Amino acid sequence: MWCVKSSSTPFTCGVVTTAPPKPSVQTQILLTQMEERAQAEDAHWDSVMESLDLLFTKVATMENRQQRVETQLDVLARVMEQVLLDQQTLAKQMESTGNAVAQLTINQMRSRQDWSPSPASSDSTDEIVFRQRQHTHTRGPVPQPGRDGAPPHRTHHRDRTGQGE
Repeated sequence: MWCVKSSSTPFTCGVVTTAPPKPSVQTQILLTQMEERAQAEDAHWDSVMESLDLLFTKVATMENRQQRVETQLDVLARVMEQVLLDQQTLAKQMESTGNAVAQLTINQMRSRQDWSPSPASSDSTDEIVFRQRQHTHTRGPVPQPGRDGAPPHRTHHRDRTGQGE
């Protein structure tokens, strides 16, 4: 507050308001740098938060996939158990089939022995052997023994043609 005494007015008092002082250039530079630094920190924290959001999204996706893999593994484990049971059943069936074939073979051999022709009958064993050879060699000429009487598979390949070396 101020008071003035002048000749025109005996005594005058009033309040004077002044503007705040302007900050100095150094203070303005410091304030500008502080503001820029605050904006840079805000941008950095925004980036960190975005990264964390992405990380949580990826973790949630991985958790979802892991649950699906666990479900698939459970299903596969049940399938494998069923495959093993089926394999055991198949092995038992194969064993039973093998036993049945063996029994049939034994029964067939016994019935052949019971029905085997006598040497005096018209179907002798020589004729049966001849018929079997005839059926096995219908694809080509019957191999003849070589010069030395060895079977054809034991003779030299040139001797089989009947021509010498």
